[in-house]
Amino acid sequence: MEILWRTSHAPKLTFRMELTVRHRKSTFLWRRNVDRFPDLFSHSTRPNINVAAALAPGFRDTLGPRLSLAAETDLRTLANELSSVALRHDTPDVRWDRLTNKKLSNKCVYTNSFRHLRIEEAAGKVWGSAAPLKCKIFCWLAWKKRLPTNERRFRHQLSNTAACLSCAQDEDTDHLLLTCPQAREVWNFFFPDFDIGGPSNLTDLWLTKCRSYEETTVNTAIVWNIWKRRNARTFNNIIEDISLVSSRLA
Repeated sequence: MEILWRTSHAPKLTFRMELTVRHRKSTFLWRRNVDRFPDLFSHSTRPNINVAAALAPGFRDTLGPRLSLAAETDLRTLANELSSVALRHDTPDVRWDRLTNKKLSNKCVYTNSFRHLRIEEAAGKVWGSAAPLKCKIFCWLAWKKRLPTNERRFRHQLSNTAACLSCAQDEDTDHLLLTCPQAREVWNFFFPDFDIGGPSNLTDLWLTKCRSYEETTVNTAIVWNIWKRRNARTFNNIIEDISLVSSRLA
């Protein structure tokens, strides 16, 4: 994917996929003509127009309603050069993504749009499990620190206190799901050695305790049920026994 700067007082960034035909000639009109016809290009409403469309009778409609004198001059020069171009309608219109060497598709465009972004390993762990979608979404929000914990609600002036209901510490996401005594009780029930070098934050949990597809699924279910157990105490004043939590996980 290439970047094309539009020449105007406020530069506008547009994206396009490069399409090529035989002899490696680009099908885009403005591929190499932006610098040659800057005034005409500044009036174009379709910066990604191809040569075939420029040869069609409606090409003038793709330009602004009123061209400047310099743009009119550019248009006459361009029309004179295009008059010698003959389209070959017998050539198959097959378009390829030059980065993957695959047939161009919406998936290719979407993938290339995010190619420059780095995908964190923990993100793959969050989504890579057999847990229901609602549990994955919950874990994603937890990892991004977007759960409505008391600490977050207090920061947004939605609560009078940031303290956890089970202890005196602030109830942030890592505390609620990992270090709170109520959460530790659940973790130690399933993993007796969890306290020995156990993770102190969710990122460590996904990276060190989710080494397989099965482990990720189990840990996702545990985190989800710790949240449900906390909500039962917060909203219904019910302290769920650990046996009830384990039965939900069975």
